[in-house]
Amino acid sequence: MFAYLQRTLSLWLREKTGLTVNFLVLLCIAGIALVGAFIFLCVSGYAWAASQLGPVFGGLAAAGVFLAIAACCLVVAGWSRSNARRRATLERAAQSRNASALLDPKLLRVAVEAGRHVGWQRLVPIIALGFLATQSAQEWRRARTRSEST
Repeated sequence: MFAYLQRTLSLWLREKTGLTVNFLVLLCIAGIALVGAFIFLCVSGYAWAASQLGPVFGGLAAAGVFLAIAACCLVVAGWSRSNARRRATLERAAQSRNASALLDPKLLRVAVEAGRHVGWQRLVPIIALGFLATQSAQEWRRARTRSEST
């Protein structure tokens, strides 16, 4: 059963992301080549700045370039974080509006009264079956809309 679950999870991950071993290996090779090219670019940039400005000011110029890049990245990271927090807040607010129907005091009062009259031992299996039926109907509806859209 564990092998089946692992295979199913692997196929789901591959379907959603397109990740394969070949893709990851080639991505690592490309990353190593990119790091090597970046190192050579930095060395040649320092050599050019040192020949134009002198060794001390060439090093300071190269450090200034990296400092400017780091400052820009920090600003963009802060902006991205605030956007992510705002989106998460909006999603949670939308989600709480959808879940509030289950926590309606009138519906809870009806459930408590039904539990008192019918008995909780009989009512719990009925609620569980209703929940399972609702979930299967939602899955069926999602599958049908996906097949119609493709």
